[in-house]
Amino acid sequence: MSYPKLFLIAPDDMVVFSSMSEMGEANTVAAGAVPLPKWPDGRWCHEVALFLGKATRRNLSRFSKGGTLRTYVNNLSHLVRFCWRKNCPFDELNDSIFTAFIQGLTKEKEKDGLESKDVRNANTVCNIGRRSLDFLSFVGELHGIDGFLDGSGGHIKAEKRAIAVGSHNSRSRKLVYYWHHHSFPEPVPVEKRHLIGIDYVSRLRRAAVTCGSEPFVMQRRLVMLRVLEATGGRRSEIALITVGDIEEALATEGPFLKLYSAKKMGMDKSKNPHRFVKVTFNDLEYIRRYIEVFRAPLIERTLSGSKDHGYLLISETSGTPIRDTTITGEVRTLRIAAKITGKAHPHLFRHRFVTIRLKDLILSHKLANRSEFELKFKMAGFMKEVAEQTGHKSLGTLDHYIDWAFIELSGEDGAASNHVDLARVAASVESSVAELKALREQLSADDFTLEVMRRYEALARDVGAIEKRHRRGPGGQKLHDVTQ
Repeated sequence: MSYPKLFLIAPDDMVVFSSMSEMGEANTVAAGAVPLPKWPDGRWCHEVALFLGKATRRNLSRFSKGGTLRTYVNNLSHLVRFCWRKNCPFDELNDSIFTAFIQGLTKEKEKDGLESKDVRNANTVCNIGRRSLDFLSFVGELHGIDGFLDGSGGHIKAEKRAIAVGSHNSRSRKLVYYWHHHSFPEPVPVEKRHLIGIDYVSRLRRAAVTCGSEPFVMQRRLVMLRVLEATGGRRSEIALITVGDIEEALATEGPFLKLYSAKKMGMDKSKNPHRFVKVTFNDLEYIRRYIEVFRAPLIERTLSGSKDHGYLLISETSGTPIRDTTITGEVRTLRIAAKITGKAHPHLFRHRFVTIRLKDLILSHKLANRSEFELKFKMAGFMKEVAEQTGHKSLGTLDHYIDWAFIELSGEDGAASNHVDLARVAASVESSVAELKALREQLSADDFTLEVMRRYEALARDVGAIEKRHRRGPGGQKLHDVTQ
């Protein structure tokens, strides 16, 4: 069942009071894109608002209409709606009422054709329950209620548990604490996402060309697939790429493309953490053609008289930047058009990208097994190189990728370590070949020839850059600071 959302998103320029200065003036802090919670009858829900305010001070992401804070308020909306129906204030909840809340989440059904199915699985119920207990712990402190979650005095009987997170036998392993309640359903195993193959990507490209979309939409989809594959960026990071970022990358020797992280995304993009991902001139020249031939005319038509916002991927109707959720929807549309079974998600591109980058690092550093990788990771230089290549800064988040990389390498020739740079270019050329095959019937003979020449020139530039680096010898490449 679909319910109206119980929050509004604050305007980007919104500020809120924080303190009074010594001069008697009000100090404010930015609160753009912070979710503003309300009760189902429209009244301000001040307790959830205070909880979110506390979370905001931890600099959680607010990108894409609320980011992490939006996830928080979405989870808490279930408790807000439940308490409103029961006419029960948060600070009057007891163990039996909270148990009824969790059981209601678990048993809720929805129609799926002639059958009914669970609205949410056990893991989702547990996530909602844990966030609700985290909030209720805050409510207890707010109202000065001792033991609000320890079961005393008829209150909710919850407990905090700990789980070790990180690689086994690693110093980076740490304890993470979470709330548990006896009414929580038994979690189900998390479905593992597997790597996608080049055939999967080629079929998506063919679908982008053949599914009957307008020329601009076709080109935007092809560029979107190329950027996902070439950078391994998260969908939110892809949505943040600008024309200026592409121009800067074309001017670098690598070339390197800047990706802004959405993990700690505030409202001022220039102050957000970023990293530089090594790409190819072939990739960048293809994107530049989209900018000049397709994006520029559409911007002029839709935003005439207004300042160009600069974002690379834009709406075909309004010229405004597309959201990260649009990228997910586009991949799903192409997956259906390509008649690919199973799930389709932009993050599958990232899984493959990170695994391939780790394979490159394993080969170039001649690491024989996972133990050697973990030992090498303790060295600051290698840790920085891994972070630069993958966007991951801890072994814990790389667990599955390291395993995948060594599994794939187990059937490969060790001599491949001499061809890491060429492999990256080869992957870009493979993408180009698939695109050219799909475009062959869409372009005139002259236009197709020009397109092939552009790709050839970009390839020549990539190969020249590799030769230059090899002549300079090892250690000649400069890694960009990912902590900026």
